[in-house]
Amino acid sequence: MSYDHGGHWSPAAAKARGSYDHGGHWSPAAAKARGDGAFEAFVRHPATATGAVSLRVQAADAAGDTVTQTVYDAYGLKHSGGR
Repeated sequence: MSYDHGGHWSPAAAKARGSYDHGGHWSPAAAKARGDGAFEAFVRHPATATGAVSLRVQAADAAGDTVTQTVYDAYGLKHSGGR
């Protein structure tokens, strides 16, 4: 992994995914670079989505080192529909 002088890892790319069945199937989410070495992801819920949403993020640095983090049941949906 490559770290800057402050001990922070600087990802060059990131991918995000969301799951509505506890990780059985993953749907891509839009990941966007913020320009400060950080990324943000936008999860769009399908109209049929209910229950909990699990999240998975994969990041890579310029050297090709990678990290994957998964949070099962990260948050719940109060209702179904497109948000």
